[in-house]
Amino acid sequence: MSKKSAHGKKPVSKSEETEINSEPWSKNKTMALIPFVIAVIIFMFMWFDHDVVVVDPWIKAAQMIDSSSRVQDPKLKTELLEEGGKRLKELVIKHPYHARVHFLVGYYYLRTSQWDSAIVHQKEAFRIDSGSTINPVWTEALRFMFHAYTNKSSELLKQNKPREAVNILNEALQYQQNNPQIRKLLGNIYLNLNDIDKAVENYNICLSVNPNDADIYNNFGVIASKKGQNAQAAEMFKKALSINPNHPNAKKNYQATLAAGIKN
Repeated sequence: MSKKSAHGKKPVSKSEETEINSEPWSKNKTMALIPFVIAVIIFMFMWFDHDVVVVDPWIKAAQMIDSSSRVQDPKLKTELLEEGGKRLKELVIKHPYHARVHFLVGYYYLRTSQWDSAIVHQKEAFRIDSGSTINPVWTEALRFMFHAYTNKSSELLKQNKPREAVNILNEALQYQQNNPQIRKLLGNIYLNLNDIDKAVENYNICLSVNPNDADIYNNFGVIASKKGQNAQAAEMFKKALSINPNHPNAKKNYQATLAAGIKN
């Protein structure tokens, strides 16, 4: 029979004693570190610059583009514009599903008169963000998209390509059927092409949105004059002048109509 200790308990080995005592030591060590951790946190809070605002890289790039319009030095202007554009083009590759990045890249292309690229990126911004209510960008993307479409159509008209201009404007109508600016431009092109019915159709849609557009009434007067309806033409010119008394074309056309005599 084995011997028992003097008190009848099993002797504790050295290794067991170490294991038993290690837990209190670990707790004490952790407790000793707490004041140090608190001091570090307080130090970081006190010395942190609370005025520092983190700005997204695409916003920084857009700010460079905006600042280019406020500098006088042509070289610096170009450098700022191109550097901002370069950064945005890199960012849109990294963030292909970020509506605001597409919007800002499209803005860069607008600033540099690259209408086709502007249209592509504003379309994508509109598609990704359409209907968003939290920091929405789609409404501005739509506005910039129409701006690019109208400039593209003007460029085509200068190249004597009215049919291509009509096509590009009809493409814009896919996004807003009753856009008055697009409808007015289409009416003007059709009027110059002597397609009176389509001109009137587009002008009427424009007036349904903006009933006080003096340009439209002046153009209705021009159409009436083409048909030999001088009395109606005079009324349309007068209507345009009632909206805008200083409308140069309406004033000139009205005077010419009166000089020609009202025969109908």
